[in-house]
Amino acid sequence: MLKRFGIPSEGLELKIVNWGALPLGGEIFLGVPTAPNTLTASHWVDEGMVQSIRGVTFSTRVPPQIGSRMIYAARGVFNHFMPDVHIFTDYRSGPSGGRYTFFFFLGP
Repeated sequence: MLKRFGIPSEGLELKIVNWGALPLGGEIFLGVPTAPNTLTASHWVDEGMVQSIRGVTFSTRVPPQIGSRMIYAARGVFNHFMPDVHIFTDYRSGPSGGRYTFFFFLGP
């Protein structure tokens, strides 16, 4: 996404240190290389159709089966529309799990 605005992908880093929900949440490190002085404009003419869905369920400080149940429920909805659905699970406990219960994220 950032390449469309002229930011190089070399040196771009996204690292999830630990998951967590609000208010004391988790910790995410985003490293962005030095951007040029001017960013280029981006114009999308045709967005296109959704071809695939990739997502992550993560749960913290609850039984690991909760993530599997979330995937089962989400696939039950999405599989009616398209067959290419991949949802992965990430379970964290202890200090890497943040301070609060669970959260569900379904990304692009």
